[in-house]
Amino acid sequence: MKKLMKFELRQLFRMKSFYICLLISMAFTALSVIVNVFIAKETGTQQGSALAFDSLLSVVSNGQLEILLAVFVSLFICSDYMEGTIKNVISHGFSRGQVYFVKYINLILTGWIFAICDMVLSFVMMVAMRGVGTPSANLLSVLLINFLIIVAFVSLFQFFAVFFRKNGGAIAVGIVFPLCLSIVITVFQALLRNTNLDLSMVSLSGCLSVLSGASVTVKQMGISILSGVAYILLFGIAGMFVIRRREL
Repeated sequence: MKKLMKFELRQLFRMKSFYICLLISMAFTALSVIVNVFIAKETGTQQGSALAFDSLLSVVSNGQLEILLAVFVSLFICSDYMEGTIKNVISHGFSRGQVYFVKYINLILTGWIFAICDMVLSFVMMVAMRGVGTPSANLLSVLLINFLIIVAFVSLFQFFAVFFRKNGGAIAVGIVFPLCLSIVITVFQALLRNTNLDLSMVSLSGCLSVLSGASVTVKQMGISILSGVAYILLFGIAGMFVIRRREL
């Protein structure tokens, strides 16, 4: 397992797409900060007393990290199938489950690296432009849940990658699926307008939207954790089943 982990880490950090996606993510984060500060100055609005800390909560929820993860996970997984690398790895005595798990760990690391770099950049820029402020009481808890949601996204996108095995299909479905799910939930919620049932947090994007709000309740954090764990278990197990059952 250690040899396999080292091999996958070397493969990860040698991929040009890793650095390209990271730079794109940071560029979008910087642009988002600049636009938000500009709008705040033009309109004379104050988006709270802790803007630098509040910006940490919007990094994962603004959408670009989700899309870039869908792209990179597909490239990282599908390239092994398209180039035949996975056959060579398995021929060296590693099981399919081991290969799947090691890639999963590396992709989680990738998602966290993207998020941390974006958060640091956003925080530094906000401090320089607007000041530090005071963090909210539940800032650390919400940030940790954000990292859990990233793991859930990785589980979802890795399942699509091992299922389709080609960049085009995996990337397309990875980007479109969360959007379609949000639309379906919105329509279904509208049909249930006479009830107090809130289905928005069934989707990971909905969880992130709630978590980026000014006041997050304990109930909302709990639902976000349950949703994240459900995605991790469901698509993690499904991906493992697919890679073990299908021919390489």
